[in-house]
Amino acid sequence: MRPVRFQAHDVAVVHANHTLCSHESSADYHAILLAISPRLEQEMKSLTPTLFVGFYHYVWQPDFHLTDEQTENVVRLLMLLKSISESMTQSREMILKGLLHILATVLQDYRRENGKEDSPLSPRQELFIRFHQAVVEHFRQSREVRFYADLFCLTPKHFATIIKQQTGITASQWISSYVMIQAKTLLRHQHQLTVQQIALRLGFPDQAAFSRFFKVNEGVSPTEFREK
Repeated sequence: MRPVRFQAHDVAVVHANHTLCSHESSADYHAILLAISPRLEQEMKSLTPTLFVGFYHYVWQPDFHLTDEQTENVVRLLMLLKSISESMTQSREMILKGLLHILATVLQDYRRENGKEDSPLSPRQELFIRFHQAVVEHFRQSREVRFYADLFCLTPKHFATIIKQQTGITASQWISSYVMIQAKTLLRHQHQLTVQQIALRLGFPDQAAFSRFFKVNEGVSPTEFREK
C-alpha cells in the first residue's frame, strides 16, 4: 500500500498474494519479473526455513538498489532460471529449487552489503504479518476488525491500536484496501465475469452489497469503474 519508484538496478521482493499495480513508466523502462507459485515457495521454505525467515523483512522494505556488478550477477541467474524453466528435462524442478536457493542467498547477501541491515522483527511487526496473512485467507469470510482481533485473542480496540501504531494505517483500512485491490483486478482483467459473479467471488452476499462497499471506498460503482 505504498508507491515505489524504480530506478536502474533496483530490485524488489514481494510475497505471494501481494498485488502489484503499475501507475506509470518511462519510455525506456525495462524490467524482469520472476513469479514463483505459492506451492514452490512453501516447498522452498520447508527446505531452508532459516533463509526464508529473513524474507519477511521485505514486507517493510521490498525494494533496494544493486551495484552494476551485482545487477549483472542477478540477471545472469534470472536468465538461467528462465532457460531451465523452459526446458523439458526431468530434473527441471530440482534444478530450479537449487537456483532459487542461490538467488535468495545472493539477494540477502547483497541487501546486507548495501546497507539494509535486518534487525529481528518486533512482536508488533510479527502481528502485522500474521494479520495480513489472515486477511488474505479470510477476507471473503469477514471484513470486520473484530473477526481478526478474535483470531489473535485481542480486543478489537487493542488490536486496532497496534496495527495503526505499527503501520500508520487502520486495520479497517488494510482490510478494505485489500478487498478493493482484488475487486479492481477482477473488474479490469476478468471481463468474462459479471459484477454479480465478482461480488460472489469476493464473498459479498449479492451485487448490491458489493456495489455499496465499492462506491464507499472508490467513489464510483463497480460498473462505472469498469467502463472507465
